[in-house]
Amino acid sequence: MVAVVCVSLLSTGCVGFLMGSGPLEFRANETVVGDDALSEADYRPAGNDTLNRTLNATVSGQTRQVLITSHRYAYNRSVDADDLAAVSDNATGGPGENASGGEQTGEATASVRFSVLSTPGARVAGRSLNPLSSLSNRDIVERFTADSTDIEFQGNRTVEALGADRTVSTYRTNTSSGSGAALLVHVATIEHDGDIVVIWAVHPESVDEQARVDTLIAGLERPDG
Repeated sequence: MVAVVCVSLLSTGCVGFLMGSGPLEFRANETVVGDDALSEADYRPAGNDTLNRTLNATVSGQTRQVLITSHRYAYNRSVDADDLAAVSDNATGGPGENASGGEQTGEATASVRFSVLSTPGARVAGRSLNPLSSLSNRDIVERFTADSTDIEFQGNRTVEALGADRTVSTYRTNTSSGSGAALLVHVATIEHDGDIVVIWAVHPESVDEQARVDTLIAGLERPDG
């Protein structure tokens, strides 16, 4: 449960929250990779999901249900068979859960994957009701990289995306099953037009993928934003 205290009933979002009776709904705009960036990086669509989450939030003693609707898009590209076999499928999904609906395309077994999750900031009285808003990039890696151990921070870099410079963090980790191959995880969290956009890319350390990942990040578009 999320708790928020309204200092004043005139605080932004508080009046609507306190006066309403039904669930409070927040829906993110979609974020996708543009066609030009996909072509340059040699990636293709690998599926999309609409993710729905329900939680309870308390504001000034009143509890209401909050419905959060997010969108996730995945992209991948083909790699050599040796590299493809080196990674666990469980480590490539990226953030998101409670999927409902969505189109699945492309090769599900591709190990070089790029995902974009758009989730609403869901702010009431200046505070976000979305649990993802409080996660650091490392938190995201720890939470959403399955079957991985020994997460090590490798460094930050800056990539221009959605009209501003964005910080992209890279982490190295090992799979705890199979070959125990080393993976690199690139992750960034962007606040844009009231939404939180989480960018997530995973590939074997043996694959030099950073330039392609940066091309995809720079090519992000928000058609409805």
